[in-house]
Amino acid sequence: MLPFWEILETQEEKDQILLLYECFKGPLYSVAFSMLKEEDKAEDMVQETFLVIMNNLDKIDVATYPFLEKYSEKKKWKKGLTLKEYSKQTENYIYAKALSYSITILKNKIYDSSKKATKEKVIFVEEYFDDIVGSEEMSPEYLLLQDEFLDIFK
Repeated sequence: MLPFWEILETQEEKDQILLLYECFKGPLYSVAFSMLKEEDKAEDMVQETFLVIMNNLDKIDVATYPFLEKYSEKKKWKKGLTLKEYSKQTENYIYAKALSYSITILKNKIYDSSKKATKEKVIFVEEYFDDIVGSEEMSPEYLLLQDEFLDIFK
């Protein structure tokens, strides 16, 4: 499963994160891939999401786990059953709060990652531009050229 799930202290917490991972990895990966369009990045974001969830297991309703256990058991003998289909069959939407919490964490991770990447790109471009043009010159032409150069890479 996850190599870092061993940091959890109790067996109950390990079982909970394992169950959440088993049930939510598909929906979370779908969201991540639809936003990022890259398999590796989507997988990384899902893993980072579970790191955050592990640190906040107390925020997930305890009633979620029995529902997910029943889904997990039924899924083993009924291939292709999605969590959404199962919840409609049982008319039980208790998983929705935990899943939406997980998706919110995932989206925030993706937004933070993209902001960080953009910021690093701009810093690199600024340093690169200064190396090419020279940072001593502050003429209007230099400033205009710098603005245009930075607009290209934002």
